[in-house]
Amino acid sequence: MITPISPVQWRISRSTRGVSLSPSIGNWNFACRSHYWITDGRVEWAMDMTREEIQAGREYNAALREEYFKAKRGKTKAAIQHPEALPRSRGLFARFINWLTGMRR
Repeated sequence: MITPISPVQWRISRSTRGVSLSPSIGNWNFACRSHYWITDGRVEWAMDMTREEIQAGREYNAALREEYFKAKRGKTKAAIQHPEALPRSRGLFARFINWLTGMRR
C-alpha cells in the first residue's frame, strides 16, 4: 500500500511520541476497505464509510487539488467546506491493534 503524500491533502507532523499523518487513510479500492489514522506513530482504526461518504470525500479532495493549483497560478483561493469529521473506532479490537502496533516499535 502506497499513500501519495502531497501538500494539497496531507499534513505530516512529528513529536517525541511518533509521526502523525492526517487526514485519515481509506483503502476503498481494496477488498479489506481499511480506514485509519496514523497518530503518534500508532494506527487508529476508523469505522467503515458508506459509498456516499466516500464519494463526498473524493469530491472534497478534488476541490482541494483544484484550488491549490489555482492558488499556485496566482488566482484567489476560495474557501472549501470540509465534510464532517469521521468517527474513530474505540472498540476493543481497535485498542488491541493500537497496543500491538505500539509494542512493535
